[in-house]
Amino acid sequence: MTIEDLRLNAKGELLSNNLATYKIPDIYFMPDQIDIKFLTEENPMTPYDSKVLGEPPLMYGIGVFFAIRQAMRAFNSQDGFGFVSPLTPERVLCELYRNELQEIAKNNVTSLSLQPSQ
Repeated sequence: MTIEDLRLNAKGELLSNNLATYKIPDIYFMPDQIDIKFLTEENPMTPYDSKVLGEPPLMYGIGVFFAIRQAMRAFNSQDGFGFVSPLTPERVLCELYRNELQEIAKNNVTSLSLQPSQ
């Protein structure tokens, strides 16, 4: 939700296929401490009494995604940010200064002062 940004060209070929264009999760993406609690009761509501269904790491990623969106709204509450994933640092920066970037593109501005979009 926040780091994997797969890019494809018009032919559907992967463009983000090397270390320069793809951010690989590493040991620093892991929390310093992980608390694990094993469930001891049976769970008859799930297949084979399983304790977990789905992808828990994806759920954590969704929480981070919405925390970043809230931080973006705190920075600029006037703008309605689109629901775009992944929220890479580059995409967050571009969203926060979307109006200024559009102004640059429209007028070929060569210098600017970055202020939150109004």
